[in-house]
Amino acid sequence: MSTSPGLLCVTSVLMAAGFLPGGLRELRKEGEIGKKAPETVDRDEHNLDDYVLPRWGGYLAKSIKPADVEAWFTVLASMPQGKRKKPLKWPTIDKINLIMS
Repeated sequence: MSTSPGLLCVTSVLMAAGFLPGGLRELRKEGEIGKKAPETVDRDEHNLDDYVLPRWGGYLAKSIKPADVEAWFTVLASMPQGKRKKPLKWPTIDKINLIMS
């Protein structure tokens, strides 16, 4: 299965920043996410809470390998997710990638 362009950048950005993905909680409305339109803030917080933090919240960024992120994106795109029990579409996965980078 091919992946959307640029999806591997999330790991390198997180590693370069020495970022602990659990620290993504700091991106809430009072942080970077809050500088966006209200609808975008709601979407980003939903994706953060429902996908990013459950998967990566306990990992140090430097321990996350590009292959791990790619595999996770593939799972999100191919396995039932969330309340709707449907795989995520690549544009949604791109939005998840954006909040991680």
